[in-house]
Amino acid sequence: MKPRALVSSIVGLLLAGPAIAAENTARDWAAGCLSCHSGSGTVLPTLHGQPRDALISKLRAFREGTQPGTVMPQLAKGYTDAQIEAIAGWFASAKVAQ
Repeated sequence: MKPRALVSSIVGLLLAGPAIAAENTARDWAAGCLSCHSGSGTVLPTLHGQPRDALISKLRAFREGTQPGTVMPQLAKGYTDAQIEAIAGWFASAKVAQ
């Protein structure tokens, strides 16, 4: 490989790294939701494909105590705004689980 191509490849990987890491982190945070919201035989709604802004609003309402719930208010208190936005973005862009 020519030096210029090598440098170009390395720069590309370095620039893509944070985006890949952010996607993996959002997916990891969202994975915790799937035990109840998988859509496979549960009465709880699936979160896949839900609008991002609606998910953000709902999670913040749970966190702030303005949305009643059994478990969600306690769980939502553990997330920062950035984490809520990442989780909502991941679910909004995810395909509906089959």
